[in-house]
Amino acid sequence: MASIEDKKVLIVDDDENSLLIAKILFKNRWINLKISKNGTDAINFIKENLFDIILMDIKMPWICWIEATKKIRQHLNWNDKTKIITYTAYTKPIILEILSKQGLDENFFDEYLTKPITQWDIDKIISEAQN
Repeated sequence: MASIEDKKVLIVDDDENSLLIAKILFKNRWINLKISKNGTDAINFIKENLFDIILMDIKMPWICWIEATKKIRQHLNWNDKTKIITYTAYTKPIILEILSKQGLDENFFDEYLTKPITQWDIDKIISEAQN
């Protein structure tokens, strides 16, 4: 089992308040944390780095969340162990409706979190990543 120090997390969000909360919650967790403020940068980070966890907001500039996730999954060959977690202020039924209109379902993402994320959410993510 890999230690928590080995975990790399990418947060993709353009909202400064959400990023501040995430940084605070991940602080002192000995995790290599990288921030991307848009899907285009996230795709480029993925090309240069392997991440254990990607927290992806659905409202971002330049490239939509769905397209960014598709490109990331394609780069990871869809079989990678990288966990993509959708996190948003929207309810899960709304997200599923958006995906349905694109011919996708909830298997498109590995997990769903509602903003604001909490310390419990982060602890759960970290715990699952250690296994």
